[in-house]
Amino acid sequence: MRLAIALSRENLARQTGGPFGAAVFDAEGRLIAAGANLVTSANCSMLHAEVVAIMLAQKRLGRYDLSDGGRTACELVTSTEPCVMCFGAVHWSGVTRLVCGARGCDAARAGFDEGPKPGRWWETLERRGVRVRRDVLRAEAAAVLDDYAARGGCIYNAGAGRARKAGSGPGGGVPAATGTAWPGGRRRMKRAVHKELPDAAERARVLKELRRDVLERQQGYRERALRLFPHICAGCGREFTGKRLTELTVHHKDGNWKNNPPDGSNWELLCLYCHDHEHEKLIDARRRGGAASASADPSPGLGNPFEKLDALLEAAGDGDPAGGAPPAGEDKT
Repeated sequence: MRLAIALSRENLARQTGGPFGAAVFDAEGRLIAAGANLVTSANCSMLHAEVVAIMLAQKRLGRYDLSDGGRTACELVTSTEPCVMCFGAVHWSGVTRLVCGARGCDAARAGFDEGPKPGRWWETLERRGVRVRRDVLRAEAAAVLDDYAARGGCIYNAGAGRARKAGSGPGGGVPAATGTAWPGGRRRMKRAVHKELPDAAERARVLKELRRDVLERQQGYRERALRLFPHICAGCGREFTGKRLTELTVHHKDGNWKNNPPDGSNWELLCLYCHDHEHEKLIDARRRGGAASASADPSPGLGNPFEKLDALLEAAGDGDPAGGAPPAGEDKT
């Protein structure tokens, strides 16, 4: 793994491609081939580090199946978990063991989109005879990705084939979300898990891991948004600093959490109060007539919910009855 990370770091220093490295080893741990991401320098979108390492290994061994029909074992070590293309390449190459450093959410935080990879992809590979080990030297591997983003490296798969610099554009290059494994949402996800895993304890474990992966991805987006956007709530206009940054969250303007364009045009930072208000307003609109009516909500805008706070506190401090007892139906908070 240290070799793969060193390759990714060297690729970053030489500016010959993305911050990714990979290497193929035989069953005794001898190096067969090593590769780095060459997408930008070779002008080929398929030359990811894993693919390059696999191609060189197959050429050196003189066979397209690295396992030689199951008679030998080969291990692929990659600095970051494979994208959807490399996920398929791992299976077809004959690799029998995959070792990963940084996670896909670490790459997403840097701006890369790993594509529509299946949920719990590692179990999919293991069912097909490829053993998977994750999070090996994850912090070191993720640090290279963060360094690449800090330097404004090219994000070459930013959607629809448009390349950009990390952190560029109005939205700062917010990565496209891959969503969960089941496009129908959480209910469909639970039904699928329940159908495939009759054992309750195993089902609970799988759902817990799925929730953790989703939370990691969302946290990665939030951390990146905080680095790229002003720390101001788009709803009430308040500015947040220090520990109060935890009160800011990422909100999707159209209510579609899967819609994450590279320019960040569907993103905005909202405080928790404004975020909950917008969420409730969207739900009400959908109940009245579908998601399309959300934009035609006749209710007045939220404005600044804190603009009268000082007056209320002052009235309460003076002993004004109006300040001590709010009108019926009004939230006392």
